[in-house]
Amino acid sequence: MKKILAIILTLFIVPEVLALDMEYYAPNGLPTVAEAFQRMALIFSDGDYFSAYGIFVMVGMFLAIANNYVVKPSSGGASSNYSWITPAIIGTILVFGLVVPKGTIHIYDPVKNNTISVPGIPDGVVLIAGLFNLLERKMIDITDTASAYPYSKNADGINFTMFLNAIQEGKNNKKYFLQKDVKEYYSKCGRLSMAITGTNFEDFRSGITSPYAVLSEWIHPSVWVNMYNGNRTLDNMTCTEAWNNVLKDALVATNFTEEVESACTTGGFDVTNTAQRQRCFEIIGQANQFFDVTSTSATNLIREAFINETILKKINEDEPEAAQRSLLGRQITLQGLGSLNAAQDTQVNNKAV
Repeated sequence: MKKILAIILTLFIVPEVLALDMEYYAPNGLPTVAEAFQRMALIFSDGDYFSAYGIFVMVGMFLAIANNYVVKPSSGGASSNYSWITPAIIGTILVFGLVVPKGTIHIYDPVKNNTISVPGIPDGVVLIAGLFNLLERKMIDITDTASAYPYSKNADGINFTMFLNAIQEGKNNKKYFLQKDVKEYYSKCGRLSMAITGTNFEDFRSGITSPYAVLSEWIHPSVWVNMYNGNRTLDNMTCTEAWNNVLKDALVATNFTEEVESACTTGGFDVTNTAQRQRCFEIIGQANQFFDVTSTSATNLIREAFINETILKKINEDEPEAAQRSLLGRQITLQGLGSLNAAQDTQVNNKAV
């Protein structure tokens, strides 16, 4: 009797005292997973849900009494005046111990270095989700021990996603006059240099690791070109002057910081958050490895993409046959990257569901 009394007294403990706080890691899936827990919190905070407690208790007691006084005697079993209360007590303890107390689950995204805390989750759910997620993290850590691309840092195909975003920023760049200058510089200075060195379209499309370095080689003191130099007025100058006085400074990598931030925003990073911004720049910078470039600068990647895309546009305008080959190769590459990204993207969504 004293044990039963002690158990009943524990039910009157303030729920806040029993609240649990646990972490839940969701690599590159924070919005989806957080939304799932937020919906759960809304369900358990609904007033109609709490009003159903009395109904659940009455139904539970009715089933326990029916089992004790009707089902057992009809099947030849012995009934007891107190056995029916045991399931009711156990059920009450579970409800008031794991459902009524509300805890907080802290969802952390190690890929984007972001955290969302969701309060109002029943302790039972917090405990089960937190423990299973901890087990999952331990298994991932074990398998990532010798991995060059740990899942906790590269989940959901984030590398491919940010690489594509960076290339798109280089392709759809809004530096209008700089694009015109690069095209003109290629047309008047680059073609001559490529003819002298024997470089062809295919070499420039896939055999050059740094278009910026190639542009610096297209200098000629006796070949002239018209450059906008950032304004609507054309200035006539030599190829050497065009590189030293116009393009060399205009194509400094730091001038493409805004494009990197735009790619980060497209990828779901908050660039106003220093930690997220730094992580995004790091991921984009790693994509330089796709071109066998040792640089880890995100701005360098978008600058090279800008130069490459601008010159390829000019080549495509002048050579329709080369344009068709270029578009075919681009489409095949994008389809492959898109398939890899889509395959990775379904993992976090399935987890949330």
